[in-house]
Amino acid sequence: MITDFLISIGFSRCNSEPCLFVKDEGREMILLYVDDAIISCEKEDRIHEIITEIKKVFELGEEGALDWYIGSFIEDGGDTLFIKSERLYY
Repeated sequence: MITDFLISIGFSRCNSEPCLFVKDEGREMILLYVDDAIISCEKEDRIHEIITEIKKVFELGEEGALDWYIGSFIEDGGDTLFIKSERLYY
């Protein structure tokens, strides 16, 4: 359902990564993993517009700025994102 919805609002599914959806020559991207998503856009207000569109059809919880995703910690360093992943052994 989400694939069909994202395509209906103008996103295209990436051929090499089926969980990645792009729009506007890559200026807008949505990466899906099970029930999590990352939305990336050149303009922050566009992120809120996309979230509003999604909420019209799906239940959606917003977590705010990205700081953790699929076992990796993410830190915004301004012009650079720092990603740290620790493997824990028990």
